[in-house]
Amino acid sequence: MSKNIDQIFIANPITTNASTDLMYFGQSPYGVGNDAAMTYTNFAAQFGAPYTASALTSANDTNVTLTLGGTPTTALLHAASITAGWTGQLSLARGGTNANLTASNGAIVYSTASAMAFSAVGSTGQVLQSAGAGTPTWSTPTYPSASGTAGKILRSDGTNNVYSTSTFADTYAVSTILYASSANTVTGLATANSAALVTNGSGVPAWQTMTAGQVLIGTTSGAPAAAAINSGTGILVQNSSGSITVSLSGTGPGTLTWNDVAGTSQAAAVNNGYIISNAGQTTVTLPATAAEGSVFAVQGKGAAGWILQANTGQVVHLGSSATSSAGSLTSTNQWDSVTIVCVTANTTFAVTSVIGNLTVA
Repeated sequence: MSKNIDQIFIANPITTNASTDLMYFGQSPYGVGNDAAMTYTNFAAQFGAPYTASALTSANDTNVTLTLGGTPTTALLHAASITAGWTGQLSLARGGTNANLTASNGAIVYSTASAMAFSAVGSTGQVLQSAGAGTPTWSTPTYPSASGTAGKILRSDGTNNVYSTSTFADTYAVSTILYASSANTVTGLATANSAALVTNGSGVPAWQTMTAGQVLIGTTSGAPAAAAINSGTGILVQNSSGSITVSLSGTGPGTLTWNDVAGTSQAAAVNNGYIISNAGQTTVTLPATAAEGSVFAVQGKGAAGWILQANTGQVVHLGSSATSSAGSLTSTNQWDSVTIVCVTANTTFAVTSVIGNLTVA
């Protein structure tokens, strides 16, 4: 079996200086022709004489430790040492700071875009204030030196933090509305279902509950009241949850009550219409008095037709034509019809719609 130099000379150290002594180095596999020889003189010049095993040692640096494996105490022909050191900064990716930092007592560590850094040292009582992407700084808010009285809250007056003049309750119920019940006293107004906020004649707020279709109606004194809009002559009002529907009821100005006429004469009433069913011609006479806006209508049905007769002093205008005083409009066809409106009280009427060719007299 072949051996290395260390194994040979530890077992058989050279102790002679004979220049003619040869040291054979066996090669593997061993053979007569593959040995190499070296004189002691040459060996000593190459490796030192006499040969003694030497150690490999290490010198650690701060936070850097070298551990030598094997048998470092006899690993070398000549003693040697490895000294650990550090160059540059350890990057953030490797758990370092990527900066050459000098600590200050009370400084705060923060991050720049590429490295860690220390903030300046603040003063007693200061608070750290963000500068966005910039370096954080220390700020000096002013606080009262003593607690305020019960119910006061801490607020800024634009320069310092001070206690409020107004007082507040410790708790408020859900949906409570806050208002000043007196100077500098904040009170809670309890909520109410389906209600509107109103104030009375002194400005004190209160809830006005409301039912379906009600609206608030103001007063010259006191709080607005909740009331429904009621139906009136010719007006129908329907109150519903969340809506109010107003419609014409078929009576009153602008609407007509229709009447069937079976005789030869009919005295017209304001806001009435007449269906002429008589077999003979029927005369419908306007009333002597009619307010402006009063409406009258005549609808033909009987074969003999109808006459709409005005009174003395009354005139009916049909487009560019007009009746004489106490004149008339006469149908020329069974199904002719006309609607007129009083435009000057008692005296002047105008046709608003017409079907057929009426005779104006």
